[in-house]
Amino acid sequence: MCVEPFVKTEGIHYRFDRCPIAEFAKAHHLLHLMPALCNGDYPAMEDLHATLIRKNTCANGDVCDYWIVGDKSEIAKTHPRKTDDAGYWYNKNL
Repeated sequence: MCVEPFVKTEGIHYRFDRCPIAEFAKAHHLLHLMPALCNGDYPAMEDLHATLIRKNTCANGDVCDYWIVGDKSEIAKTHPRKTDDAGYWYNKNL
């Protein structure tokens, strides 16, 4: 895991290079289940009054990139959540 320096006005950003759950899913041909697991990160952040901004996960890309900002942040408003063809939630404008 890599953590970028915290800047209060820009939130926190960190990146996972490996995920044991995604590795297991890949090895056992279970990637179709991963959107249900990965997408849960979004409501978890909402419960903390935060917004998750993410382009990829380890299951559908090379890394799982997290950018967490306050739920009332202007940044959150400019990165709307979308759904890709595989069912993964991601944020536009990254």
